[in-house]
This record gives sequence, C-alpha cells and structure tokens, in this order.
Amino acid sequence: MFNRRTLIMTHRSQSRRAYTLIDLTISVMIMGILAGVAMPRFAVLLDDYRADAAARKIAGDLNYVARAAANHSQDVTVVFDAATSSWTVPELPHPDHPGSTWTVNLAAAGFPATLSAIDLGGDATVSFNVYSNPDTGGTITVTSGTALRTVVLPAAGGNAVVQ
Repeated sequence: MFNRRTLIMTHRSQSRRAYTLIDLTISVMIMGILAGVAMPRFAVLLDDYRADAAARKIAGDLNYVARAAANHSQDVTVVFDAATSSWTVPELPHPDHPGSTWTVNLAAAGFPATLSAIDLGGDATVSFNVYSNPDTGGTITVTSGTALRTVVLPAAGGNAVVQ
C-alpha cells in the first residue's frame, strides 16, 4: 500500500513551512517603524495642502468679485474678518446659494485654516470698481498648522495670486 515514493511525497507535503508568530511580529514592527517615520512628513504635506487650498479659495473669490463688479456695473466690496476667518460680499448674492448673503467661513467651508493677517491698505476691506480695479492692493495671509500662504492683490488691477 505504501511504497517508498508515497512516503517521500507525504513527508514533503507535511514539511511545508508556514509563517510563524515571529515572522508576523517582525513584519508588523517594520511597518510600524515605517509609519512612524512617514507620519510627520504626511502631516506637513497636509498642512501645506490645506493652506494652499484656502488661499486659492480667497484668490478665486477676489477675482470673481472683480469680474462681477464689471458685469453688474456697480462697486462691490469684500469685507474680511480675521477673528472668524471669514469674508462677506454684501452687494452680491452667494454664487452657490442665490437669495442668501455671500459669506464664506473657512472652517465651515471645509478649510481647517485661519486668516492670520489681513493688510488691504490699512484695513480689512477691498472695493472693486466697475472696471474690476481694487481701491487698494494688499496681502492676506492664511495659515494651517505650520504652513503659510499669502494672497497678493495688486493695487493696479490684475488677478489676485497665491504666493
């Protein structure tokens, strides 16, 4: 019934090696070390992304308001509030929610960032005339964690840009 070949085949199939608890423990430790090294770098990248996204939102809204002032043939003002990290455009309805006041709060809009400094000619407001020109130029600084981005609004017209 059992010949020599059958015994050798049976022995080889039983000697297959599986992963041991030590192999799995070492693998988990290596993954933990790699995750520990990568996590701080990931946090810095996340802060950079958040600050950049919030700054681009501000620049985009400023450029939109400048064009809307020309399209509606009226002066339009943007009022920033650093304490609440928000801005309001009283003369225009919200582009996404017609019939409501155009107010943007960075935290409520999904941007975990803050307006850390606003310098628009000595105050926190800028008005665009019917030619899309601002009454003053300036900068708006956005921070998220350790990341910092600055929105620059040129005084002589032109688009707001992120630096």
